[in-house]
Amino acid sequence: MSLRRATGQATFAGDISLPGLLQLALRRSPLAHARVLRADASAARALPGIAAVLVAGEPDSPLPALLRYVGDRVAVAAAEELDLARRAVESIPIELEPLTAVLDVEAALRDEAQVAARVSVAEGDVDGALSGAEHVVEGEWSLPFTPAVPLEPPLAVTWLDEDRRLVVRTSADSPFRVRGALADRLSLPAARIRVVRPHVAGGSFGRSEMTAEELCARVTLRTGRPARLALSAEEELTTAPGRPAQRVRVRLGTSGGRLVALDVRLCVDVGADGEGAAELLRSSGRHALGLYRVPAVRFEAVAARTNLPPASAPRGADAGAAFAVECAVDEAASRLGDDPAAFRRRHLRSPGDPGGQALVALGELPGQDDTRAAAELLPTPDGARPRWPLPSGGGPRRRATGLGLARRLAGAEGRAAAAANLRLLDDGSFTLAAGLSAAGGADEAAWSEAAAAILGVPTHAVVCAAADTDTAPFEAGEPAPAEFAAGRAVEEAARLLREQIREAGAGLLGVPAAEATVTGGTVRGQGGAGRAVSFAEIGSAALRAGRPLAATAAPLPESAPASLAAVLAEVELDEETGVVRVLRLTASLGGGPFADPRGPESRVEGALVGAMEQALAGGLGFDAEGRPLVRSLRRWPLVAALDVPPLSVAFFPAGDPLSRFGAGSLGDTAGRAALAAIVNATSRAAAVRLRELPLGPATLLSALEPPARR
Repeated sequence: MSLRRATGQATFAGDISLPGLLQLALRRSPLAHARVLRADASAARALPGIAAVLVAGEPDSPLPALLRYVGDRVAVAAAEELDLARRAVESIPIELEPLTAVLDVEAALRDEAQVAARVSVAEGDVDGALSGAEHVVEGEWSLPFTPAVPLEPPLAVTWLDEDRRLVVRTSADSPFRVRGALADRLSLPAARIRVVRPHVAGGSFGRSEMTAEELCARVTLRTGRPARLALSAEEELTTAPGRPAQRVRVRLGTSGGRLVALDVRLCVDVGADGEGAAELLRSSGRHALGLYRVPAVRFEAVAARTNLPPASAPRGADAGAAFAVECAVDEAASRLGDDPAAFRRRHLRSPGDPGGQALVALGELPGQDDTRAAAELLPTPDGARPRWPLPSGGGPRRRATGLGLARRLAGAEGRAAAAANLRLLDDGSFTLAAGLSAAGGADEAAWSEAAAAILGVPTHAVVCAAADTDTAPFEAGEPAPAEFAAGRAVEEAARLLREQIREAGAGLLGVPAAEATVTGGTVRGQGGAGRAVSFAEIGSAALRAGRPLAATAAPLPESAPASLAAVLAEVELDEETGVVRVLRLTASLGGGPFADPRGPESRVEGALVGAMEQALAGGLGFDAEGRPLVRSLRRWPLVAALDVPPLSVAFFPAGDPLSRFGAGSLGDTAGRAALAAIVNATSRAAAVRLRELPLGPATLLSALEPPARR
């Protein structure tokens, strides 16, 4: 599976050649807010080789006349040669009416029409508890808009098959999400759309959104020809959905060394599109309130639209409030002179603790708020885990350690996250369809091994079939829970099919099912001592009878545990330059034992590096006209291989594992914990609490300046 990637034999979304393929080129808005008054595409349409031109504001155009951000789509042209399509789209005379742009979320909140969603929950007397608290940690944390820049840019290819159905080949994370969105926007039945997702060269949170698919589909439906659109790295950096900018105000009260009150106020800038804003806020609240036991809690959140690029709701966008709370908890422990790990351990939530009703109101299922297992992940001074604190250096370079703890729910709210389908063939082998998010990755080998172990057959007898929305079972669309949800679905489907095989084999043997035993690819009667019938015979007989043996499973969220992670970070701060180096990251996660630990380990390591970039380098700013301050990857501060410190990843099962695939959302959870750990460590090194990301040299030098010089 992964070997195909390593040897260059894997096929990706763009690795396809179709007769008559049209290349799409876009023209984008130079203004953050404007209306298209006039656009004459007649000359562009008359150019030889131009197959289609779509312009914003035309009666049958999918592009609205109102432009919402710098980089919004004004026109698209399609031709067999990309250069011709670009010349055509740039030749269109377009007259724009500039409109007042709202570029600040506070200004947006003054207009209720700009508010995308509000959420408010409370439990207990928060104000009273805070006023009576012995110590109150209070501050505002700021996280910038963060674009997604994966190795492979967003890309889509569309065509009509022999039945005139729309086929979409995409690099997006969820084919089912793409199919649903296209069916809605194109007014087509979902059954008329087939979405295929091949291998992906590097996943990211931005892959959850649809970026190129709709325009390709409309060109294909209009011309009857295949269409292809690939965004450049610059386009993705400046226009593709990213993590939203957020401001989080936290007040955390303690008395007698205990947490007594938590007040969280979250403001999210969702950019030009507020789709999914309400669930983003609810999920943010669940993660902000769900880790620690606090008698009185309040969570108030608002999401507002601005004339900046749209933000992506899924995959990490809901981490801002929990990050701020984790930093505030660390600061509270520091003020009390308490051990950071011991302080956290004392406050881990148990089912029935205060605050549970607020979590349920935010959409969490009762009983999911049990975080006591995190106690096993936190460092202790007995040497079983990394000692706290690690040695710190003095002089112009300061060293310090920081701790971060995070929790991530694996299940989707109120619905299954993924399903798996397993079929017995007439030769005794099996086909498995599950988890489109894997797309040929290491998960497929682990799923085959797990199913084979339950069925009692060699691993090579279970083949992961190439799947699309026609042949694969349902997947909710959020990749983060796939490690648990899809793996658990495979296990449940294997157990269901094993029982079907046992009953069918007993029927062929003429014995009661209770006396039949499944072993070594056969079913035997009389408790394993009698005659045997092979899986091949059972599968062949079932097919001849018109009743093929197959099983589909889709675990519900109730069966999905929360993923927990603790990360210890050691950093070095140069007092003269303000540069921070991460010296070591040690991650401990609850989960496993895994069918194949290589996949979970690689996800966690990638997330740790991503957290470094988010903490120290990431974030895209905008000028007074709404234009991105960085428009090229040459100026984007990526974390390079030389910047990556030693990484340590360990999994600690807590109790009886629910699955050979452990908990879900492992990488995402580790990334959240690492972000807090790096910021907490840097704050300790700087001897001042840092609350604005990223922690660039200018920010650090300002924090290190003596008060008299500021």
